[in-house]
Amino acid sequence: SAARDAGMKQAEKPIGHKPWWNWECARARVKSFALLRLHRSTNAEIVKRKYIQSNSDYKRLCDRSEKNYYSSLTSRFAEAKDAREFWSIVRTFRGDAPRKVGEITMQDWVRHFRAQWECSDGRDPVLQPLTVQPSTWLEGGEDVMDRPLELSELKSVLGRMKDNKAPGADRISYEFYKSAPDDFLERLLKLFNQIWDTGEVPLSFSSAIIFPLHKKGDLNIASNYRGLSFINTMAKLMSAILLNRLECSVESRGGLHESQAGFRRGYSTMDCIFTLSSLVHLCLDSGPRRKLYVYFVDFRAAFDGVRHDLLYSKLEDAGISPKFIRFLRGLYGRGSASVWGQDGLSEPFSIDQGVRQGCLLSPLLFAIYINDLAEALPGGVVVGNTTIAALKYADDVVLLSDSVSGLQESINALEAYCDRWRLEVNQAKSKIMVFRKGGRLGSNENWSFRGNSIEVVSSFKYLGVTLTPRLSFMEHLVDRAAAAKLGINNIYGSFFRQNEIPLAAKFRVFNAVTRAVLCYGAQVWGCTQSGIVEAVQRFFIKRIFHLPQNTPNYVVYLETNATPLFAYTLSLACNYILKAMKMPENRYPNLVAGEVARRGIFWYSDLQRIARRCGCTFEGDLERVSAWHQEMEVMLERVRTSWHEEMIAKALDSNSRIYRQLDMDVVPGNLLMDKPKYPLWVMRWVLRFRGALIKLNCMPYGSREARTAMCSMCNLGVPEDLFHFLAVCPVLSEFRVQYFGSSRLSESEVLELLNSGNWWKLAQFGSTAYNYRRDLISEFNWA
Repeated sequence: SAARDAGMKQAEKPIGHKPWWNWECARARVKSFALLRLHRSTNAEIVKRKYIQSNSDYKRLCDRSEKNYYSSLTSRFAEAKDAREFWSIVRTFRGDAPRKVGEITMQDWVRHFRAQWECSDGRDPVLQPLTVQPSTWLEGGEDVMDRPLELSELKSVLGRMKDNKAPGADRISYEFYKSAPDDFLERLLKLFNQIWDTGEVPLSFSSAIIFPLHKKGDLNIASNYRGLSFINTMAKLMSAILLNRLECSVESRGGLHESQAGFRRGYSTMDCIFTLSSLVHLCLDSGPRRKLYVYFVDFRAAFDGVRHDLLYSKLEDAGISPKFIRFLRGLYGRGSASVWGQDGLSEPFSIDQGVRQGCLLSPLLFAIYINDLAEALPGGVVVGNTTIAALKYADDVVLLSDSVSGLQESINALEAYCDRWRLEVNQAKSKIMVFRKGGRLGSNENWSFRGNSIEVVSSFKYLGVTLTPRLSFMEHLVDRAAAAKLGINNIYGSFFRQNEIPLAAKFRVFNAVTRAVLCYGAQVWGCTQSGIVEAVQRFFIKRIFHLPQNTPNYVVYLETNATPLFAYTLSLACNYILKAMKMPENRYPNLVAGEVARRGIFWYSDLQRIARRCGCTFEGDLERVSAWHQEMEVMLERVRTSWHEEMIAKALDSNSRIYRQLDMDVVPGNLLMDKPKYPLWVMRWVLRFRGALIKLNCMPYGSREARTAMCSMCNLGVPEDLFHFLAVCPVLSEFRVQYFGSSRLSESEVLELLNSGNWWKLAQFGSTAYNYRRDLISEFNWA
């Protein structure tokens, strides 16, 4: 056709069908239905035969296409070279969640989002145009930030940009620029340099499309949505280049204050969580009644409330290039946005304040805006020669003090700081926690902000980790376990339930998604083993293999080659501790980690306890931190081996006489095998046979009565246990003859069968015999 002659490509598969469905199946289906309609209209015998043949061919084609699809999928999972390729395969099974949106008019959307970016005090948010003077802080009088933008910078930025990201009003994706030839990029760079030199920013750079995304609560209330901001791709590319330069400029002037860990290279949320947890332990260790007072501050619409004129002033005070400030004035001076609603795009409305949502520059600009907050606070906690008054992760701020009065003084200083820089604290969400070993709060332990009492709470979620006054992570782990189980259930039907997906691929998804959710924050709590965490992995394994909930733990681990999640959480904690100990001396995690080690508390004492229990040593010599890595590696290996030895010991003491005699080196449900020898249904039967987990009258792991319940089918008057079902019951003898060549098996033959690794016939016997048993009991109502 003309379309094919023009080089247009047909979609790989018709839309709205199963993933294995292809155009060949579609054409065969059309042919079959056409013959059916012709037969109904003519009733001709020859057409009937043609239809029957065509329909048979269509069904065989579908079966073959499905088999080939899942066969190729198994190979793709095994051959996936990186995480991106792996997740692209996973996404083929997961449909997009339907968008939740209420009956909110476009006028209400515009009113809601316009209010976020209106200048609240009515003052003109834009100062007079800035006259650019060359910077003189470097030799030669030229700031490296002021130099013309280079092609190498543009290519570096393009190389880091991810595919499949939503563009702005220009509708041009990153992929277009990535595929563009150098001469096009040169022209683009010429435009960027013209903007950079003149400060005249195109109006399209300043516009954005706001997409409302529901958070929680009533769908018909606009405040329950947050706006995703889509900015023109060209504007994001230029901003990315300038971001690199701004980061270098800030670092060359001493960098951001150490209290700020948000959106900085080499920093993370764990730095704040680890520092705060360590400070709690250090304070509580200082004396019997010592406490740590913490004020968790929530700024109301922090990014959206930044006054532009005050931001420019902050940038000037920080020594940032006037040329960059002029560009920023051009970008912000005519800011506008349109809301993307059910009826399309709204008319644009102006943005008077705030750093732009969706702009790569915004996090660093806000960090610069509140960079001097920690210095404005009078209190803090002293560690060595350093006073830590606050911890910041972007706009998440924590004020710290080891005294009641010290925290109130810091709160008063925060109030004055907010007045000066037009920031607003959300008092309903800002809370205080008093970390202590126990006991009630004193009568003087109360604080206020702007005359309003601040609530003291017994639980607070900080950067995703739920904290309590005694720094017990039990509540956090319960919350994480619930979220992890919910995640398993949400994707079970679309992914985990698919028998055609390799077992190892399912376990990789579990590790990448569920384990990541479950073990969040393990860098802090990972030195303590948690039964709550381990139970989630066992829940997943039991669900994959259709095992009963009372399956003994040793069966779960030994039959699947699973390792305890404690080995994983401990490795996360050890790796972070090593990272903290190797940080520069001015870094907060390094300061608190060193002090914790000197006092021998918190994770340091936990590691020594684990080492003693596993029969190894952790000296933790502060003069030889380089030796810690080897000591920790030995400890981690001993944790894994001692766990395996413990499981074998429990297996040898099992209530199942068959399981006690099995070869423990045989692993029928190996979760790590990319290409297993048997399909999943066979492995399920083998695990149930080996573990004596088939639901019979006599169950080795049940009550005393359940262990002696007689067979419902035969008249031998013996308990119906696994051995009776598999080897003895005369009612099932015909199936033994069919699959094993004998009507009765000895105990040694049963053990050989369960250890052999040749399990096709075992699984077939289990499926056939158990279904027969079920039908007999159901038909004759046998108990």
